[in-house]
Amino acid sequence: MKLQEMLLYFFFSENPEQYFPGVQIEIVQFGDDAGGDLIEEKVFRGPIHFQLRQALDYLNSFSTAMIKKIPGRAEAHKAVAFPYEAMEEALVNAVYHRSYELREPIKVYLYPDRMEIISYPGPVAGIEMHHLQPDGIVPPVQSRNRRIGEFLKELDLAEGRGTGIPKIRRKMKENGSPEPEFEFDAGRTYFRVILPAHPQYIVIHSLRNSAHLWATGEKKGALANLEQALRRVPTSGAIIGQLIEYKASLGELTSAEHMFNENKSNPELIDRHLLFLAMAKAYLDTQNPSKASQILQGIPSPTTGDELIELAILNKRAGLFREAHKVFSSNFDILREDQKAVHEYAQTKNILAARERDRYVRKRLNQEAAELLRRAIQLSDDKVRTAWCWYDLAKTLDWLRSPESEILNAYNKAMELLPDEPIFTESYEKWRASHEKWEKLARR
Repeated sequence: MKLQEMLLYFFFSENPEQYFPGVQIEIVQFGDDAGGDLIEEKVFRGPIHFQLRQALDYLNSFSTAMIKKIPGRAEAHKAVAFPYEAMEEALVNAVYHRSYELREPIKVYLYPDRMEIISYPGPVAGIEMHHLQPDGIVPPVQSRNRRIGEFLKELDLAEGRGTGIPKIRRKMKENGSPEPEFEFDAGRTYFRVILPAHPQYIVIHSLRNSAHLWATGEKKGALANLEQALRRVPTSGAIIGQLIEYKASLGELTSAEHMFNENKSNPELIDRHLLFLAMAKAYLDTQNPSKASQILQGIPSPTTGDELIELAILNKRAGLFREAHKVFSSNFDILREDQKAVHEYAQTKNILAARERDRYVRKRLNQEAAELLRRAIQLSDDKVRTAWCWYDLAKTLDWLRSPESEILNAYNKAMELLPDEPIFTESYEKWRASHEKWEKLARR
């Protein structure tokens, strides 16, 4: 077959496989490492430039974007699981430099920690392994498919100037990803590009999978998944923190403590504060607030809104009310739309007011608590919590000597939402009895 006819089949035939078996791209996603469970398999057929674009769009859907706030700075660092440009270069090179005489498709294997792009055969003579190392230079050898390369260049899919491998390295580095790897065997039967996933993607992927396993009752599987991920990303405080939480939930508090003590002072750990949050929560859940408070007083500063809210609530649970108030007040812009956080902030003010000797400070704290409780009620997204907000508001209004109608309305709202809650009824009856007693005394 003439070269011109081959190009027509490759780029303009709806089914080039009919003439050249194996002209396709196969993408296989695995749930674990090689030999693990197959999650999904996709095959891309048609004109080779269509295959390329569709395969790249599909691969890009796996490249989760991750935004991490930089402590002490306004900006945030953005990264992706796999840089698009690196995937594009690797896959275009596979299409460009493969043999179309072999009946082997291009294969892309997706694992939790990497992407592998494999084409057949290996590189042409003149390219050696040392040329593919970080400091190597690819020699200007003859192209295997020069005319295909020219078409790909016309479509802005290839450059054809030996810049592919350096560009892959550069884009991986810019993304904060590990170095890519390039390999082929002694017989040059295949060529493989390995793009390691961004470490944070491995963390997110493992946490999601473990959460699913834990929720479905496969608790040992959840632990095993996290332990495997920790071997891949040993500096992840998020994984260690989740392991501590799971171990404590299973009653393995000693093991959780050992993991915390072994890692709490590691300066290389990313998100080290998550260990402290998990360990403090474990102590609080096992009724040991004194140990929890010790942990919380030494915690590195969290970086996200959810973590700051959790820190404030844990401080409150541990009896560190002033510390909790400080975290709540300094981060109110972050938590002001979160009903739970606003409610917990109001309760913290109520507790501090009850302990305050200065009656003016006490009144101010209760007034502020009442405003927060009204805001939490406006944010209503949880019937039970909203009921407790009304109940706390009723008690706060009572202390502030607010009009009887306002207090009565708050109690009624609470009891309407949770009619079977005995605390509401008992508190209301005590308030009513006390109110009637004062009315009788006032009439004398």
